[in-house]
Amino acid sequence: MIVLHIGTDKTGSTAIQKMLHWNRDKLKGLGWAYPKSGMMHYDHARLKLALDEGDINPFKSLKKELDESTCENVILSHEGFYTLNADKLRLFSDYLESLGKGKVRVVLYLRRQDEMIESGMLQQIKTHENIPRLGDGDCMPFLAHLDYSSVLSRWQADFGADNITIKPYGKEFFSDANAIYSGFAVDSLGLSEEEYKSLKIPSRDPNPSIDAISAHVISFFNQLGLDRKFFDSISDILLGLQSEKPSNKAKLFSGDERELLLSRYREGNKRISKLLPSGFFDLSDDVKNCQVVTDSDVRNRLADVYLKRDAIVGCIEWFGEAGFVNRVNENKFVLLNGWYDLEGWGAWTNPKALSRLAFRVARTIANGNGISLTFKMMQLESSNAQSFVRVEGNEKWIELNSDVSFILTKDDLQKKSGLIILELKTEGASSPGALGQGQDSRQLGCGIKSLGYTDIDI
Repeated sequence: MIVLHIGTDKTGSTAIQKMLHWNRDKLKGLGWAYPKSGMMHYDHARLKLALDEGDINPFKSLKKELDESTCENVILSHEGFYTLNADKLRLFSDYLESLGKGKVRVVLYLRRQDEMIESGMLQQIKTHENIPRLGDGDCMPFLAHLDYSSVLSRWQADFGADNITIKPYGKEFFSDANAIYSGFAVDSLGLSEEEYKSLKIPSRDPNPSIDAISAHVISFFNQLGLDRKFFDSISDILLGLQSEKPSNKAKLFSGDERELLLSRYREGNKRISKLLPSGFFDLSDDVKNCQVVTDSDVRNRLADVYLKRDAIVGCIEWFGEAGFVNRVNENKFVLLNGWYDLEGWGAWTNPKALSRLAFRVARTIANGNGISLTFKMMQLESSNAQSFVRVEGNEKWIELNSDVSFILTKDDLQKKSGLIILELKTEGASSPGALGQGQDSRQLGCGIKSLGYTDIDI
């Protein structure tokens, strides 16, 4: 017999595949071959590529390996198999029949479409494969490969409805953290409980997900131009923070967005609902009323990221160079919000909101008792606007001009381990157009060219 695990995506496939890979020899002793032919990492992705490219060689290698094996049963696994079209499926069916291992039993895990898309987006953002600008536009389009009714119809046409086992995926269907492993080993392979307990099981999630707040942080860094070579370390920091500080369960998508998405699959979901637990495609009240990520969530997580490093995560520098990890004594800092797009000389604050910038003094204690900040700035000619600056959380605002020295005390520097977030505001701002200085209709606060500092004794 051949057990063909075809996914779908984001349903614990990596966990199952690592279990099978780690226990190849043990499974062989139990009569199950997990072939090396056609493998890529832990699964049989090369077989899917061979079908796409019309290459029969991987299947020839697979047959040779199985002919030389003493195992009567075979396991093949790849979460991309379920996307095969009808022509490729007929070819796949013929190849599997030629292996001479008898009946093929297909195992298909399904996850509600909104959860599938959300989880897929989080994975793509974590691995930097695709980083959308979160919060802009419709991130939940109709995707044909998530029309499970059509997917199932294609597979039933070649493998028969009786030979396809559909399993629901979701925490509510798993009794404990290891249920994904035991469910596959016992239910799909027919191993006894004792045989399952003899297998090596991953002690932790082999493919942990970032949460929605972390996804927004990575999207933020991407918008600001952080070089992709730093994203792996940022993702690792974010995953560590999630384990230290469990999030508030915020989601990427609201309940209304999920309802809209599921409406696009409603007819197909109705056709297969009887094959799944009752209410599988329904949204619970908790999901309907789920909290989405707020600006405050992102700012707090950003602050935690800074506190994990002795360097500044530099996103956009003032002079057009992007993507470095910089120490604060190189005068690099990060724009958080409330700024217009960067220009060659620097950036304008947007007076319609507080403008925030962040940096971290890369020392536990300053060399002196504090530091003096010096702003190189400009304002529109003939403007009567006044700009002010303060440390976030402080009540006192100091008027900002090119002559002012803004003092940060030792206490300021030791708060949050040297993470400094400055807030800037402008009163009485005008636009260049209103002052007869061109066509620019934007209200402009103050233009910040650079920020420097010196150690001082207080």
